[in-house]
Amino acid sequence: MSVRINLLPIRAAKRASTAKQELYIAAGVIAVTLIGVYIWNASVGSKINAVREDITAVQRELDSLKQDRIRVDEFIKKNKSLEGKRDAIARLQKQRVGPAKLLDDLATILTAEKKVWLTELIERDGEMTLKGGAMENVNISDFQLSLKRNSPYFKSIQLVEINQVESKEPPKVEYLEWTITCTADYAAGS
Repeated sequence: MSVRINLLPIRAAKRASTAKQELYIAAGVIAVTLIGVYIWNASVGSKINAVREDITAVQRELDSLKQDRIRVDEFIKKNKSLEGKRDAIARLQKQRVGPAKLLDDLATILTAEKKVWLTELIERDGEMTLKGGAMENVNISDFQLSLKRNSPYFKSIQLVEINQVESKEPPKVEYLEWTITCTADYAAGS
């Protein structure tokens, strides 16, 4: 006969001990997982907050840039307005000096053309009518060509009419009365 030993309580104790260990290990894994999830959540939350702060900073910068854009647009409008005023002042300055230079050119041309004289000059809004006399048709033609070639102030020069007349006072002399129209460009010589 052999001796029988009952090992069941040892196995049961071992199983209980192993089950406890497995339970502790599972609880530890769950605790570590929960701690990891908490840390991960806190990390993601801080990243989200950082991104929100960045968005807020970018929004503030965008608002500031919009204000700067409005100021730049206003500056551009003011600049265009000032440029227009400056151009108007320059144009007026040229027009202030231009008539004197135009008349000086006309006097110089008339002095060079010995047999042509001026009796009337009418100017309205830059459109001029010159009336005068000459001894021959060639003299009128030379005067008209001199206006075109020698003065930048006279544009679109047109001979309108030529009439042969006789002087009213003795000695009776026949001469030609002429009319020329043109456009005055007061800013041309500057």
